[in-house]
Amino acid sequence: MKKPPKTTEIPTAADVNTIAEVFGLTPRSIQNLEKQGIAVRVAHGQYDLVASVRNYITSLQAEASPEDSEFAVARTRVYRARAEILEAQSQALRGQLHDAELVKEVVTEGISDIRAKFLAIPTRLAPILADEPDPAKCSEIIKNAIYEALTECSKYNGREVVRRYLARQGKAPTQTEEEDLQDAL
Repeated sequence: MKKPPKTTEIPTAADVNTIAEVFGLTPRSIQNLEKQGIAVRVAHGQYDLVASVRNYITSLQAEASPEDSEFAVARTRVYRARAEILEAQSQALRGQLHDAELVKEVVTEGISDIRAKFLAIPTRLAPILADEPDPAKCSEIIKNAIYEALTECSKYNGREVVRRYLARQGKAPTQTEEEDLQDAL
């Protein structure tokens, strides 16, 4: 003859640590659930186990209801947007993505600097060339002045432009950020 299956008696009351273990929470969280009316206290430090479990399940089901799905979608959209912004900033600092205004400012200032260097050549060379009768020597002086200006232009350092740009953005660049942005220039 088969014995009937053994049934376990469910205790009606349990202490805060037992309830916390059943719910997978901390005792402090159980006290917060009590304040919300979810954990049902029957005596000091004792909770109605069955009623508390039922209330907890009901609260979890309510949290997962379709009414909250719009909120979850909106929250997910915000998290994705924040992640995209952080990724773009990270790419900018790694030199993979450049801020259009920064590029425009650096290029404009660089071109202005080049223009100024070349426009200064005639003023600088006029007194020297006025006294030079040899056309080959004049050509050599002009060529050297042009190469000198080109060499100076090739050493153009956009760090100061980057610093000013970041300052306008309300940022104080770290040394690494300056180096990364400079490498991107």
